Amino acid sequence: MALGLATPASSVPAPPVAALEADPLPTPQFRRYDTSDGLPSTNVYAVAQDRDGAIWFGTKGGLARFDGIGFKVFRHAENDPGSLYNNGIATLALDRQGRLWAAGLNAGLNRYDDASGTFRHWGHDPADPASLASDRVWAVAQTADGTLWVGSAGGLDRMRPDENGFEHVVDPLLGATPAAVGTVAALYVDGHGRMWIGSGHGVFMREADGTIRRVPSAEPQRTIDAWRIDGNGDEVRIAATDGLWIVGADGMARRFGAGVIPETNVMSSVRDSADRLWVGTQKGLFLQARVGGPVTVPVVVAHC
Repeated sequence: MALGLATPASSVPAPPVAALEADPLPTPQFRRYDTSDGLPSTNVYAVAQDRDGAIWFGTKGGLARFDGIGFKVFRHAENDPGSLYNNGIATLALDRQGRLWAAGLNAGLNRYDDASGTFRHWGHDPADPASLASDRVWAVAQTADGTLWVGSAGGLDRMRPDENGFEHVVDPLLGATPAAVGTVAALYVDGHGRMWIGSGHGVFMREADGTIRRVPSAEPQRTIDAWRIDGNGDEVRIAATDGLWIVGADGMARRFGAGVIPETNVMSSVRDSADRLWVGTQKGLFLQARVGGPVTVPVVVAHC
């Protein structure tokens, strides 16, 4: 799947970081980028925009920075400790200092230093119990106190303040050991300072005081297996293996777009500046043009 950036229909070529128009677009226009444009891979897993406006893409073939004109690509280089540990980048995060963190399939955790153009790496070392629980990192988030949290195939880790190791977190609802947490694929910190945790055992919420509770579902017979968690205000959206779930102010997770959005992998969701909700799935792109309105089946995409 190549990368497509949405643009207004009348724009040729469109600016790469254009705000969506106030009214819904009958036929959204996308500018398509692929390896012929400098993208390292057409398998794009993560997107983040930094303070300078540049857009970063985590791909199967490395990390790319797009400045609106072209791509600068970062890859693993043999015998270069300042390069990426591995090219498979599946998650990106910007911390409170504006620093970029990149992690992924077997990439461990990498932090980019803009001044030197190099990366610092944290990985799993079987001989060091304080090392990262796994090199298969799926999620990175930072809470208001500055703590960096890492979700991986080995569970949930909290980076030590000196950055020289990790504490492996126990969820008492799941067991007495960090391993009982299972794979943590999604992390999201909301406006109240609470951290939402998506694991193979369901979705949990960690309060600022450390208390962890399970997020209830309107379909309690189902375990919500999250790919990604995002939100706006009191709304929290859980992109899962069986659709999109939305948690409202009452704390209950409810399926969104039932009967329209298929029960398939939902990879992402975003609410734009016009309050429209875009939902990316393995079976197309869906749009809710206004809060409480109908969901469009699926959006027809035109390329320019």
